[in-house]
Amino acid sequence: MFLAHACQIKAQVKQLDSVGAFLQAKMRTRMFVTIPKIYGTLFPEYSRYCGVPVRLVMSMYGMMLCRKYWYLDLMEYLLEIGFKASECARSLFICIHVDGAKIYMLNYIHDIL
Repeated sequence: MFLAHACQIKAQVKQLDSVGAFLQAKMRTRMFVTIPKIYGTLFPEYSRYCGVPVRLVMSMYGMMLCRKYWYLDLMEYLLEIGFKASECARSLFICIHVDGAKIYMLNYIHDIL
């Protein structure tokens, strides 16, 4: 429907893939991981963090909530810069400028149209 609407209004569509999106999302819960000690020999400057629990500040791939954290960070940013979230499709954001120009942005996990 997004692409059909773009064709109907003769809009230009661009695609964006957020590289490492889940690694950029802030953690919203307290989570600790233990880095294996072998990494301390491979990266001596980080050896003090190996073999002991360390708290995650950013999310990481494989976590159950990493997609949700990325979506929440993206949504907060878009709302901050003037986009409004669609009421019927939570992944659609719309920004209407003063001159009447509109930007429609569709987000699916880490891909954006």
